[in-house]
Amino acid sequence: MFGRATGTHATETAHAEIWGTHGSVHWTPFDSHRPVVIRSDEDGQAVEREVAPPPRSEISIMERPLLAFVDAVRGRASAATTGRRAVAEFLVLQAIYQAARTGTPQTVEVGA
Repeated sequence: MFGRATGTHATETAHAEIWGTHGSVHWTPFDSHRPVVIRSDEDGQAVEREVAPPPRSEISIMERPLLAFVDAVRGRASAATTGRRAVAEFLVLQAIYQAARTGTPQTVEVGA
């Protein structure tokens, strides 16, 4: 889960990094122009190399949910969650918030 906007006065940042026993990789999410950086150890020396990002679509990751919704509304094949599945997912989220608020278990029944 992620937010597309926040109400803070902090410095804007987007950073993703994964560490492992043989090295690390970091990149800037949602930015197709910056390289992926891989760090590892070769003969006891830290080595860093950049991997150029692959070509990206003209459609950004932030536009895809809206375009999927438009496709669904127009009756085209779509990645959007709609109909009973959308209702089921909403009920699950609602139950999660209710459980967090009340501290009590919640049950969600979803019809087939």
